[in-house]
Amino acid sequence: MKVTDIMTKGVYTVEESTSLAEVLEIMARYQVSGLGVVDEFGDIQGVVSDSDIIDAFATGKDIKNLSVRDIMMPFSIVTYPDEELSEAIRKMAENMIHRIFVVKEKKAEPRTLSKDIVLCPVGIVSSSDIVRAVGEGIIE
Repeated sequence: MKVTDIMTKGVYTVEESTSLAEVLEIMARYQVSGLGVVDEFGDIQGVVSDSDIIDAFATGKDIKNLSVRDIMMPFSIVTYPDEELSEAIRKMAENMIHRIFVVKEKKAEPRTLSKDIVLCPVGIVSSSDIVRAVGEGIIE
């Protein structure tokens, strides 16, 4: 079974400069618990989740004056649509993460001189996607 078989297609993303107020609005509107963080070229840089916001609030940070950059979790763990689902699940378990972004490589535009390719998010596999697939008998 491939990642593409259970991934949620499409990803809500924000840039590092996005305010947490806007993040909260997006999460509430689309009923998601995490957003991909991309740079100005669409290259995935990390994730900002409801847990990051709760941690910031619990530690006394003034979340009204914070941006995604202040609390996001940068990462380099991704999967690809044609990768075996078991490999994506292994990556999630080994890294103790609840979601993994599904990316496609895209040739970088000439103005991105520091990069040959960018990893553009095209989907996501979350722990709830995996649990749902097991419950429906899609994954055994």
